[in-house]
Parts: sequence; C-alpha cells; structure tokens
Amino acid sequence: MSPASPHAPFLLGIDQGGTKTHAAACGVDGTVLGQALAGPVIFRLDDPDNLSSVRAREAALAALADAGLAPSQASGVCCGANGADWEFEHPLLARRLGQALDKPAEGLWLLNDCLVAMRAGSLEKSQGHQAVLCAGTGLNAAVRAADGREAVFGYYIRSRDNAATALGQAAWEAVWSEAAGLGPATSMTEAILRHANKPDVETLFMDMTERRYAWRPSEWSPLLLAAAREGDPVAAGTAERMARGMADYVAAGMKRLGLAGEPVDVVFTGGMLKGDGRPLISRASAALAAAGVRHRAVDALYEPVAGALLLLLDRHYGGEAPAEALGRFAETAARFTLLRQPAG
Repeated sequence: MSPASPHAPFLLGIDQGGTKTHAAACGVDGTVLGQALAGPVIFRLDDPDNLSSVRAREAALAALADAGLAPSQASGVCCGANGADWEFEHPLLARRLGQALDKPAEGLWLLNDCLVAMRAGSLEKSQGHQAVLCAGTGLNAAVRAADGREAVFGYYIRSRDNAATALGQAAWEAVWSEAAGLGPATSMTEAILRHANKPDVETLFMDMTERRYAWRPSEWSPLLLAAAREGDPVAAGTAERMARGMADYVAAGMKRLGLAGEPVDVVFTGGMLKGDGRPLISRASAALAAAGVRHRAVDALYEPVAGALLLLLDRHYGGEAPAEALGRFAETAARFTLLRQPAG
C-alpha cells in the first residue's frame, strides 16, 4: 500500500498490555493504514520512568511511520491501558500520554484495556448488553449494560483466575508436587524440563531458587494448555477450573448492574484464548450456562487495538460508523495483523 497523505486526518488506537503495546492507525473512512508493536507495560501511578507513555510513543510513532503519517494530524486518539483501573488515574495517564504524543490531554480517550477489547469482538457495534473476558498475561473482565453503565473488575481478580500467569504457576506447582510425592504424575513435567532445558525437577528448582534460571509463569501457560488438549488429567482439571473462574466474573458483573437473567454477548479475547487455549471458550461458555447466564459467546474477531480504532470511528460518525467505513476497515485490517482469528 502506498503511504497515506501526511495531511489527511486519521485516527490512532493504542492497546497496552502485559504482553505488548500495540498501535494502529486508520483513516476516517475506515481504511487501516499502519500498525506496530512495542514492549509490554502496566500503568502505575508511581512510575518515575513514565514507561507506559514511553511504550505508547514508541508503538505510535512506529505505526505512523509504517503508514507514512505525520503525528500532528491525528484527529482522534484512543488508548486502552492495562492497569488504569481507578477512575482518578485516567486524567493522569491522559496528561502523561498527551505529553509523550505532543497532543492535548483533552483530546485523548483513555479506557481500561478490556473495554477496547470488548469493542474488538466484532465489526458491528453491539446495541445490547455486553461482557468481555480478556485473558492474556493476566485476566480482566467487564460488563457493560445497553444503557452505558459499566462494571470493570480491574484489580479485583483472584490470583487463581489470573489467566496465563495463573496457568503457568499451576503447571509448575503440578510438576514439583509430582516430584515431591504430593501429587499425581503429569506429562507437564517432561514438557517443562524440555522447555527449560534442565535434566530434572530438582535442578530446575535449585536454579530458580538461586535465580540462575529466570522464568515468567505466563510462558508456561501454553505447556499446560497443550497437555490439557492431549488429555493430561491434571492439566485438564486446571483448565476446567480456570474456565469456571472466568465465568464467575460475568455472572457477578451482571448481578452488580442489575442485569441477572437478561441476555448478554460475552466477548472472549486475549492471547491465552488462542491456539490450544481456544477450548477454554467453550468450557467457560458451558460454565456460564450452568450458572444461568443467558449469553452468546463471541470469539473476538479483531485484536484489541482494533477496538480502539472502531470506538474512534463510532465517535467520529456520531455514534456508529456507517457500513461503508466498516467494510473498508474489515477489508484493510486483514492486510495487517489486526485479525485475531486465523483466516478461514
């Protein structure tokens, strides 16, 4: 695609999470123009290095360079920020981000990251009740009523439900439990030792304890999900508990908003729910049904950053983007990495 005119108005979306910072740009006609990635970040009030804004600027400038755009021409900016869970944090983050992007804070739209992920569920804007389960490095969940009221869980996530981080920790506990004679045998032992390139569990445990081996629990989540797919009972049981735990947040959010018994679209998104993690969607959907939640499961079509762009398009057109703009968005998003599901 040839570079866009640097003087044409465009929209800039940013999604910040524990796995990556993702920025993308599109024209007000819906044409996706560029995208780029930067490192992971979680927004914190006490951040002397202002890392969230640094990462956002890195990703945004790279996305605009990819599109041949001038930063000053952005007519709208929307950022979904991981860790921006208290309302009072949003103005502070907007000021920091505005300084990083040379934009007035008043022109920035700041949301919790799971809300942009909710909009990325499908091309069309939902007119009914919606919920989102965003399972990546960590879990976040939210419910939005059709009248705009929201229940965002933010920091209120149980450690055992914390998506890939919790699954990786559970995989390790299952492995050392087997080694200590405290738990049953599991195929995850061989998988983790192979992944860590260690001869036995004792060596791995000592190296972790002495910090000779650095690990992030989320990196072992795929090993557990693969073992669950292959029928390992320990891994399968853990995956089932994760699915039931995820369903709890939707049920609780519906109750908090006085929507119990009403139908809701539940958007499933995040890196943990791809590949071997995709069966968690049907498991969580079954748990929702068992809890009496009338719902339609939506396996998110787009990456969360696309939700930031779609929200901006909706706002640009006074509430909902027209079909022509959405059609252009769908066509051009496929040329970049904005489609979350594999083609076909």
